[in-house]
Amino acid sequence: MIVLQCALGICCVALLWKAADYQVFHDRDYLSRDARVFEDDGVKRAQHNPRLNSLAHEIQRGDILDRNGMLLATSDWRKIESRRAEFEKLNVPVEQNVARLDGRYYPLGSETAQLLGDWRTAENFHASNTSFIERDSNTKLQGYADYAELAPLIRYRHAPGNAEIERLRNRDRNVRTSLDTRLQLAASEILRAHLNKAHLEHGAIVVMDTHTGGIMAMVDAPEPSFTAPAQAPHHSTDELLDRARYGTYPPGSTFKLVTAMAALRLDPENANQTYYCRRLPDGRVGALIPGWNRPVHDDDKDHAHGGLQMRRAIIVSCNGYFAQLGVYKVGTKALAETAKLLEISTGPEKNLHKFLPFAAYGQGEVLVTPFKMARIAATIANDGLMPQGRWVDDASDERTSGMRRVIDSDAAHFLADAMRGVVVEGTGRYAMQGIDFPVTGKTGTAQLDAGEPHSWFIGYAPAGPAPLNQPQIAFAVLVEHGGYGGSMAAPIAHDLLLAAEKLGYFHTTTNQGVQQHP
Repeated sequence: MIVLQCALGICCVALLWKAADYQVFHDRDYLSRDARVFEDDGVKRAQHNPRLNSLAHEIQRGDILDRNGMLLATSDWRKIESRRAEFEKLNVPVEQNVARLDGRYYPLGSETAQLLGDWRTAENFHASNTSFIERDSNTKLQGYADYAELAPLIRYRHAPGNAEIERLRNRDRNVRTSLDTRLQLAASEILRAHLNKAHLEHGAIVVMDTHTGGIMAMVDAPEPSFTAPAQAPHHSTDELLDRARYGTYPPGSTFKLVTAMAALRLDPENANQTYYCRRLPDGRVGALIPGWNRPVHDDDKDHAHGGLQMRRAIIVSCNGYFAQLGVYKVGTKALAETAKLLEISTGPEKNLHKFLPFAAYGQGEVLVTPFKMARIAATIANDGLMPQGRWVDDASDERTSGMRRVIDSDAAHFLADAMRGVVVEGTGRYAMQGIDFPVTGKTGTAQLDAGEPHSWFIGYAPAGPAPLNQPQIAFAVLVEHGGYGGSMAAPIAHDLLLAAEKLGYFHTTTNQGVQQHP
């Protein structure tokens, strides 16, 4: 009998301890923990505590704004109505882009789909090659970290004016981005027009603030269609790809700037190194490098460039020069290290060595994104300091790394001057005619195993040192299978720069601050 009483006593103590653990010590943990429940379709899914759901629904999701306060996303239809004149001024078809019953409104529709994501459908939210603000800044937008933060307030959810709930409601839940809606819409229209004219479908534009690395415009083509969730079609992988930030491409001759950086990091005197571009036995021009059986060819329309140094080689985009510079002066290790500083993949080191002459001018296994190419231009504009690049301009931004030194100021000024030469007298001169403010640039034509090459143009404007209180933008334009960089991507950049000028980004019509060479 005593044994039984002891056993029952122990059981009672255990039950009391478990109850205390459940209801006193860890009540909030259990309250906020999801339950996994089989639904009608037989799939077991997580279900939130309905009382916490009701409390969460009382805290409206914050807005997403551009750098000028333009509304990009909201959960309050009244804000759309109150700003209708702003949208009409930009020719934004609000009624086509949003449905009043959705609960989350995106007035720019597909124009910002790759940047914001779609909170209504959470489509592609689990993909690693995305950076949706709705997902990444969710804690700021919803106003609390998770349901565990709401659990202590659940008993007050029906108490009007409760101080703690009001404190939660009064948190700043808005997220400000670096995007300029005006430039975004202009860039989108320009890219779409050029692609349609050339009967092409795929491309990207990135515009970046050189001072901060903030993305001011980011355009992908094609873009996912943006309709009410009930009407939304199934998007293809092609439509969902964020080409601007996650599409990887051979960079072609734009990568010559990276090879030049590597050479200047090793020895500034490499800028004066002379190599020769000659007529080869097969009739093309370029160079033969001992140890590599395959000749290095320049464009089949090029004439032999003869003896030239680095600046001139950048201006005329001589493959033969950079192949020799890469092999004789830079080498596999230094090229890989410089590319790594710029967060660019050059493939396995043994493969880089195998294809070094070709990798040195952007072929082989070198792969880049338009975002990273715009950042290279920003690095040169910024005296050799590379911004990390970001699209959120408040404390919810996770990209908090500071500037990274890639090259010294002298090297940056040298490359800036060479890029100015590309526009004034080199491969970008025809496309940049009609622009009366100083621009720098670099063309790129990335050859492929099949089809037309990818077309690149990168640069920044205005050229020369820009005070921190004056805007300066870096840009990258990519057109898949667009052909020559100077013929396809550069004209897009031309129209983009003129659009930026109309928006007040450039106030100078001189070449002041940029050294000119004959």
